[in-house]
Amino acid sequence: MEQLAAKLKSYLSEVTGFDIRTKPLQHVALPYFFSRQYALYDLWVGSAKFTAIFLQHSDEFRPAQFLKHLRQVPVIDPDDVCVVAQALPAYLRKRLIQQRIAFVVPYTQ
Repeated sequence: MEQLAAKLKSYLSEVTGFDIRTKPLQHVALPYFFSRQYALYDLWVGSAKFTAIFLQHSDEFRPAQFLKHLRQVPVIDPDDVCVVAQALPAYLRKRLIQQRIAFVVPYTQ
């Protein structure tokens, strides 16, 4: 995940011109299924803070299921979430857009 986090920082810095910082969230009690599928990071874009949710296995990712998972973790504000993936097929990107879920695929989307 650290390599993807570095790519994300570089990409967002290039695109936005803002200072980008990431920090792994380590002291958050997450259900097992959640920590198996996602890695959580604090993400600062300039002064705005988000929760970056890195996909561990993008081939198993389903946006509707993801929204259900988010509702089970009260420490995460669904409005401040950004999904980060190494790659996502077009049909998943379309579903994310339809569900109004922010996402980034560094140097691709």
